[in-house]
Amino acid sequence: MSPPSDSDALLQSLDDAIRGGTVPVHALDDRRYVKAHRAFEQSSPQQAQIRHRLEAEARQLIEAGRGPLNVLSVGCGCGMLDHSLLVHLTEHVESFVGVDPNPAAVAHFRQTLSSKRPLPPTRIECTRFEDLQSDRRYDFIYCSHVFYYVEDRVSTFQRMCSQLRDGGTLVIAHAPKTAMNALAQVFWSEHQQADFFDDDLHQLIKTHWPSPPATHDISAGIPRTLFSDNTSQGTLLLEFLLQAEWAPLPSPVQDQVQSYIDRHTQSVPGGRAVLPHPVTTFALRHGTPSRSGSSGAKNAE
Repeated sequence: MSPPSDSDALLQSLDDAIRGGTVPVHALDDRRYVKAHRAFEQSSPQQAQIRHRLEAEARQLIEAGRGPLNVLSVGCGCGMLDHSLLVHLTEHVESFVGVDPNPAAVAHFRQTLSSKRPLPPTRIECTRFEDLQSDRRYDFIYCSHVFYYVEDRVSTFQRMCSQLRDGGTLVIAHAPKTAMNALAQVFWSEHQQADFFDDDLHQLIKTHWPSPPATHDISAGIPRTLFSDNTSQGTLLLEFLLQAEWAPLPSPVQDQVQSYIDRHTQSVPGGRAVLPHPVTTFALRHGTPSRSGSSGAKNAE
């Protein structure tokens, strides 16, 4: 079976096969998800760019005399982003709370914290943010790539806002809808819930927040050559891209996925071919209305 030549036809062919029940799709379990997520983030400069944005927002609070900060990370996962941020801001953080429902991710984060140099007092809760039993308020709250997985987005957003102290800042990093998101939605069994991207989030903020957020568009990319199932890293990248196990997929389906990736690979200066991995950050400053332009153009597919 040769892959269709058109990108939309490729996607439709995959969707028809999966919805028709002829293709076995196995969701990632908690441990495999953590491994795949770590491999994906380690292959992309995006997370470092998000951390720079978070650090810039945190330092604005510090320079305004807000420090030391009480910090909340919603959907902290295995702590890759959080630990790096804490290391850079250690002397300015009074306490840190991370929340995530994945027990494998939380166990990894706790282990990382126990083996590293002294950090501010930290607590990692294994629960959904919606179920967190706390009314504590924070100077700085952030989440990265979380709202796809949330059932009641309005309620979750409103709770985040309510837990901000006066003068505090909430930062949300969320992806635009790209061709790769469309591919993941074909394989992910909860794709209807996941159909929520940066434009949707922006509209939610406009509806439920009194002032425009400061937005920054981040352009990042992952080298195309890394998405090879000849390596364990490449297999993990493919699995995170699809949110599904790679090995059980029939070879013709794997070929279609690779063809689809090829059609959405872009050339960057230096002649490298990369798969776009963009994200938008939204900064909401409590009591400080602010509007900011973009820091880069969006990668629209």
